Amino acid sequence: MIYRQVVFSQLEVLQDGTLQLRLDKQVVDGESVLSHEYHRTSIPPGTSVDMQMDAVEVHLAQMGWPAVGDQARARVLRVAAVEHSPEKVRAYRARVAQVSNAR
Repeated sequence: MIYRQVVFSQLEVLQDGTLQLRLDKQVVDGESVLSHEYHRTSIPPGTSVDMQMDAVEVHLAQMGWPAVGDQARARVLRVAAVEHSPEKVRAYRARVAQVSNAR
């Protein structure tokens, strides 16, 4: 039976606290992956993880892919709870403002 699945394959934390997610969109036959391609998103400090994950799931659905799943979302939320501290959010926003003002 051939089916599509989305696998949460990588979560990376950048120095500024931005979370980078890589999802692996796979076409599977039994236990064999017939094809795959990556879908990526990032979540800067101060951004709602739920809103970003909702947007990713809408985008995946528009392309005919299933949802990422609650376990993946829970994992991202756990990491964000640690990495998106109030200090990191303030520092990130200050850096963004500084870059915007320099233009």
